[in-house]
Amino acid sequence: MFDPEKLPLLRQRIREETLATTHLLDEVVTEVKSLEMGTVTIQPKNTNMMSLVASDAGNNSIEFNPLQLQLVRVVDTYGRELFFDVVSSETNTIDLSLRQFDESGAPRTPLGVLMADLGVETLHQLSPMIPEKPDSGNWTLVYRDLCEWAVIYEQCHKEFLSSTILLHDGLLRTKIFAGDLFIQMYKKIKLAIDKAR
Repeated sequence: MFDPEKLPLLRQRIREETLATTHLLDEVVTEVKSLEMGTVTIQPKNTNMMSLVASDAGNNSIEFNPLQLQLVRVVDTYGRELFFDVVSSETNTIDLSLRQFDESGAPRTPLGVLMADLGVETLHQLSPMIPEKPDSGNWTLVYRDLCEWAVIYEQCHKEFLSSTILLHDGLLRTKIFAGDLFIQMYKKIKLAIDKAR
């Protein structure tokens, strides 16, 4: 659930991504219009008909997202939003990398903090699964996973009074990091935990 005060930012980010990727919708419309010439009107006929249908209520969905917008939102147990962004398959990943930092180069987001601490400047350097020039939308889910890790990383470096972070993660998600960056992040998290102890 989005907080009402976050809606203007959500609208702005969706508007930005929509304007940047509107050509995708134009391509879909052009493709559909080209099918008009091949349509044939089906004339009514009398026939006996029986229909066998298998249906699962959980799988009945229709999704139309030609711009492939991905809302990235990380919240804690209390519903506090710790990270928010909107990306699409066409988002310029170099610009997205720059968006993690302010004009002076200081980290602006948890992902920016993680990138700075690991000594990388671009998302492609952080993860080889995020292309420098996107050609499909698969990388947006990797971006979401990196944002989750970044929030965990940032939370481990905060002063806690009585909070505990429980982390349950599969083995394969660690493969989204380039080289030994996951190990470097783990060592920095462990150092922060030991310091807090």
